[in-house]
Amino acid sequence: TFAAASLLTVSAGVMAATNGTSGATSSGSSDITLTIANVIQISNMPDFTFAYNGAGSALSITEPACVYTNVTAGTFDVSATGTRTGDGGAGNGFIIDDNAAGTTNTIAYTVSVNGNALTAGAAAVSIGGADTTSATCANTMSSITVAMAEGDVQSVPAGSYDGTVNITVAAQ
Repeated sequence: TFAAASLLTVSAGVMAATNGTSGATSSGSSDITLTIANVIQISNMPDFTFAYNGAGSALSITEPACVYTNVTAGTFDVSATGTRTGDGGAGNGFIIDDNAAGTTNTIAYTVSVNGNALTAGAAAVSIGGADTTSATCANTMSSITVAMAEGDVQSVPAGSYDGTVNITVAAQ
């Protein structure tokens, strides 16, 4: 009898649900627990289109992007890689090219998120500025900036150059 009473005491401490007793009415209760993990989402990613028409052309574009997290401080980790077309999509840092296989006609670019410069393929950087109340960023938008040096643009033949920047965000 003592062993059974001890077992009930331990079980009652672990399980909070109660069962009703037999009668004209009966009631039971259950505890409800919800665990919410840190989550993050990046959306509304912009494309960056540049047109170079000579000295003074805009070679830096900043566009809004939505980064939502449920982390109260709005901080998150961000990293980036780049791929280019001419080498079959292999990662080569932040470089665009003229789409020719094995091309040497390349232009380097830089990337920053919320004013924080990123290095292609490097470890994630911890930054702030995510919207913490709206997954559609109704309150706060992050920004992505892509820029290239005019000297790099002037050093390649005329043509169309492209590549892809891949940005990864992670909840802290």
